[in-house]
Amino acid sequence: MGYFGNQPAEVALTTGDLGDDIVTEAKMANDAVGLAELKAGTDGELITWDASGNPATVAVGTATHVLTSNGAGAAPTFQAAGGAYSVITSGTATNASDVEFTSMTHDIHVLDLWCVETASTTAIELHFSADNGSSYLSAQYDNYFVQMYAKGGGTSAQGARYGADNTSDYGIGQLYTQGGNNNVELSLVGAAARTSSEQDPMSNNSTGSAMMTITFDRNKDGAHIPYGHAICSWEPAGYAPAIGLTGFKCNLSAGNDIDAMKVIPATGNFDKLKYRLIGYSI
Repeated sequence: MGYFGNQPAEVALTTGDLGDDIVTEAKMANDAVGLAELKAGTDGELITWDASGNPATVAVGTATHVLTSNGAGAAPTFQAAGGAYSVITSGTATNASDVEFTSMTHDIHVLDLWCVETASTTAIELHFSADNGSSYLSAQYDNYFVQMYAKGGGTSAQGARYGADNTSDYGIGQLYTQGGNNNVELSLVGAAARTSSEQDPMSNNSTGSAMMTITFDRNKDGAHIPYGHAICSWEPAGYAPAIGLTGFKCNLSAGNDIDAMKVIPATGNFDKLKYRLIGYSI
């Protein structure tokens, strides 16, 4: 355009030359705003929109929590993972008199044990606590234990009692059960209530090992009594691998929940034991 007199010198605009809210969305180029242009925020927060459609942030969550939808019209939040497995702890124990797990809070827990080596030939037991390990239940277990294996060198009397082995590879097949209430321990390997010739505990020979999976319901939940089961395989001294199945319940006082447990050899120590405890809530 033309000017009367001299053309004024060009001066760069400043933010003070712009009125508030003068730049509209239509004046913004697509992809014009990058990370550097965003206002600084709080580490761990996420950008969202509230029920009115206005920008908002999702508050920082707790470690291991997951981002969870709260449905239409509500901002998401970080919450404990419901129904998902969480690895609570895992590792290897050596020269240990027991392996203990405390501060258990999930509804269901699953404990895997493997590469089990013992210092002596021994049974392996399971114990539970309702006071986070300060004391353990005694004479409060009802359980049913079934043990099966192919036993070599047996007598004809044993064959008549337990039935002949189907393949005859190991001579005599053996099956026995142990049940009862108000027991002081839960047998995983080697049934304590059987006679010494029938217990067939864990062998401590160099090639012996065991694999166990224990699953149980931690919550008493009113009148409900915590139940569980275990499946175990191991090598008795001098025999083929055995398998044991155990179903159990814990008779607790009203209002108490299982919050700790330990696995122990009846005699001696664990030379080595690998473990993983997982849990989930519903």
